[in-house]
Amino acid sequence: MQSSPLLDQFIIITRSFGILQKYFLTTTFIYLFHTQKLMNNNVVGQSLSQKFKSFLIECRRVWQVTKKPTKEELKVIVKVTGIGILAIGALGFVINMLWQLLLK
Repeated sequence: MQSSPLLDQFIIITRSFGILQKYFLTTTFIYLFHTQKLMNNNVVGQSLSQKFKSFLIECRRVWQVTKKPTKEELKVIVKVTGIGILAIGALGFVINMLWQLLLK
């Protein structure tokens, strides 16, 4: 099977991420990778079973480079996720307050 530069870059990038980030990145990558393949007309003429088999092979290759996060990595993931949730919540609260003040 031919290696893709996009896939190789993705694998290098994801080696430093935690497992939760890898799940998100994996699904995003798979979508982007197959979109790129469709745009390059690499899958035109292939049967549905060949496309599905190719998809599973790419999923397996990405899954093989994942690893379980250490406790430190998990703590960082939880902290960053919590900060992100709080920031989005605070932004929504401020927008809601401004909206209510402007409508009165």
